[in-house]
Amino acid sequence: MESIGVPRTFIGMRRGLAGPSSLVRLLRSVRALEPDLVQTWLYHSDLLGGLATRLARPGVPLVWNLRMNGPT
Repeated sequence: MESIGVPRTFIGMRRGLAGPSSLVRLLRSVRALEPDLVQTWLYHSDLLGGLATRLARPGVPLVWNLRMNGPT
């Protein structure tokens, strides 16, 4: 993605349950980047990314992604 000019930001979350400081860092990043669209991938990022997007950039489109392995 970087090779085509799509920026990415790491906020330093650790494995496991995210704490309030992770949400604060994510909120700051979303506000600073002022994205036109936010896309998240899998459960934890969908939850935190969705919350941060709604708080920091209300009205910005949010796309959630989930992946399932195996038969449906």
